[in-house]
Amino acid sequence: PRTEVFTLKHKDLLAFQEAFVKKAVTELNSFDNVYFEICNEPYFAGVADDWQAHIAQLIADTEKDLPNRHLIAQNIANNQKKIDKPTPHVSILNFHYARPPETVALNYRHNLPIADDETGFDGKDDVHYRTEAWDFLMAGGAAYDNLDYSFTANTPAGTLKDFKSPGGGSAELRQSLA
Repeated sequence: PRTEVFTLKHKDLLAFQEAFVKKAVTELNSFDNVYFEICNEPYFAGVADDWQAHIAQLIADTEKDLPNRHLIAQNIANNQKKIDKPTPHVSILNFHYARPPETVALNYRHNLPIADDETGFDGKDDVHYRTEAWDFLMAGGAAYDNLDYSFTANTPAGTLKDFKSPGGGSAELRQSLA
């Protein structure tokens, strides 16, 4: 069943997932601008916690004999959530729409980078996303990465001005965030 795809229940499916993770981790090992997120928005897809821990362990095990190590991110929640015990091998705690940035204070004690790694639903105006970034980083957040709807297949330079989306994006916003 679709609700069991990201669980440890089906060993034949898990074998394919493990092969993919090993291949991706091995092929991307030489790149220094990569980190691995276990699963985007696992809270919407019935992703099991033990499956996420298994994948984090698999990434760490695959890299142990390779020249480079990469950060491993886990997408925790939309907005905020207090984490009692982070998943082993996870080195970034990712949150979506972390405004106000209360999730930073809730999880700062874990001494892990906390990221606001998805934005939107505040209109198209840049001020909303500049403000979210400022608030999050000033609260102690480690990373902010904005969904930028001005990038499309037809405008790969991020120049689309009249986009219909739940968020913002523009060259001016990127300059401001830089």
